[in-house]
Amino acid sequence: MPPPHTSPLRDILMVGVFLGMITAPLLDHLLDIDPSPVIRENRVAQPWPGLNGEWSGYPERLEAYYQDHFGPRKSLIRGHAWIMVFGLGVSPSERVVMGRDGWLFLDTDVETSRSVRPLGEDQLIRWQTGLEQLAARLEGEGVGYLLVIAPASSTVYPDKLPAWGRPVREETLLDQFFHHMQRHSPVPILDLRPSLQRLKPQHRLYHRTDTHWNDCGAYGAYEGLIERVREWFPDVAPPWPLSHFSESHTLGPGGDLAGLFALTDVMREERLSLVPTTSRRAEKVRATANKYGEPAWMRFEVPGSQAPTVLMVHDSYTYAGLYPLLAEHFARIDFVWRRENTLVPGDVDWMESAKPDLVIQEVAERILLLESERGEGRK
Repeated sequence: MPPPHTSPLRDILMVGVFLGMITAPLLDHLLDIDPSPVIRENRVAQPWPGLNGEWSGYPERLEAYYQDHFGPRKSLIRGHAWIMVFGLGVSPSERVVMGRDGWLFLDTDVETSRSVRPLGEDQLIRWQTGLEQLAARLEGEGVGYLLVIAPASSTVYPDKLPAWGRPVREETLLDQFFHHMQRHSPVPILDLRPSLQRLKPQHRLYHRTDTHWNDCGAYGAYEGLIERVREWFPDVAPPWPLSHFSESHTLGPGGDLAGLFALTDVMREERLSLVPTTSRRAEKVRATANKYGEPAWMRFEVPGSQAPTVLMVHDSYTYAGLYPLLAEHFARIDFVWRRENTLVPGDVDWMESAKPDLVIQEVAERILLLESERGEGRK
């Protein structure tokens, strides 16, 4: 039997490919040569467990570290996402729902707006009691209180959801919460949906590839919020009209939801920005950051203003465009970003220490679903 035909060049190439495949993870780990964009996972990567003698659970911690830092991890995730999105038309992440016309939605936002199961009555009463106690405590210190709920993009744009993702009940969780509080509680709560719906026919209000509103959506929230505050403080200046802004359109990387696909450079976002044509008076006088690099506490002041002072406790929705708008209307406003934001804050001493005239608390609509699913009412 004749010997098999061999090619030295082919053999060298095969060995080279094999060596490249087994050494690529180590090289990328050491040199970070993977050119793929950073994956936005909204969490801190597992740190190196070290060699400090703490061996309890060490194999698990080492494995978790390796899974987060495995060589060409970004390229592998990105390649998988590319095939799923553009090849199969399905979401590669269980956290992201693919909608119509290029819209992406967070899974918890879709589940909240779908409202498959109503909120439990005991959960609603628990929230009511907690909010009433908070408002009463602040009132005892001469401080007003206002709760603001930021609606999800899936609530404002249900027509962009896939057919299965649309509301299944006429009364959504957000409706149910508002109706309960209006019937049973004096705590002031602001529903931003009417302000946003008024602007919707003329402007796109949310990013297509991000969970948050754009500047036009932030303006709708700002307008509704200032008008509500003026009911208590008539001397607060009315909201700036849209004619005081020019609208800017820029094409840039995709938002946080595209980031979960590692495709921000492919699923690009047309960003709508409002640029003021009037000079701003508010000055930033304080800024501290949290461990994620986000502003933990930011203070703005308007020199010489006699307007009330405000402490605004918020999540990422307020950060997405509201800071510069609201700052113009108050003598001092402190923005405090709390990642562990809950509907009823567990600690309020620090709110009183700021000595504001008004505390505004903003939470995302999804908090209604998340808190109810933590077993605080839904049995």
